[in-house]
Amino acid sequence: SLTSATQKTNTYYPLFEFVINSFKVSNQKKQNDDMELSVEEYLKYKEQVPETDKNPKNNRWTNELYRNVKYKFRVSFPKNWEYDGGAGNKIVARATNREKAATVAVSVTHLEHIKSKDSSNIFKTPPLTKDQMNKFLELQNMKAENYKSEKAYLNNFPAYMYEFTSEVKAGTDTYTYFSKQIQCLCQNKVYTLVINLPLENWDEEMIILFDRFIKSFVFEIVF
Repeated sequence: SLTSATQKTNTYYPLFEFVINSFKVSNQKKQNDDMELSVEEYLKYKEQVPETDKNPKNNRWTNELYRNVKYKFRVSFPKNWEYDGGAGNKIVARATNREKAATVAVSVTHLEHIKSKDSSNIFKTPPLTKDQMNKFLELQNMKAENYKSEKAYLNNFPAYMYEFTSEVKAGTDTYTYFSKQIQCLCQNKVYTLVINLPLENWDEEMIILFDRFIKSFVFEIVF
């Protein structure tokens, strides 16, 4: 069903850990060498990452406005969508539009090994390539197409924006899904904002909606 296909796209959220695992202040050649990680190395690394705190006590909802007192940020989700804590183990808040089969979500990933002085400049690490992204999608028997990556900003912090399509199979049906996400490093944590939906529903309304979602995000961290 389309619902099960939507749930499968939720597996995209932790992909950025692969990039962050190579985050080091070093020469460019060393960085490129570090990026050549196997899926097995990634999974071994993933097991060492501290769990994201999904305790409902961290959440403050005021209609569509969401605040997380643990990770100290706020963001406005689309109005009149369904709100919850998400199914993924790193997703802290999510909104769903059943009519569009669309979800937007925020996930947080701990990265304790990154030195504090490097903990807010993601541009010191190159973005994921299409081949690297597909290493992980292979685990879900999926493949990224129409892949794009670019530098961006989230609440004035350096970030990378990724987008791609992929085929998702559910029963005897096949759906083409679109995923777009912005990923930012702040104080040893990766914050990811993502939208997933059938490609045919990625229209002007959804483009504006996701743009507003990103621009509403604010860190409430005192440095």
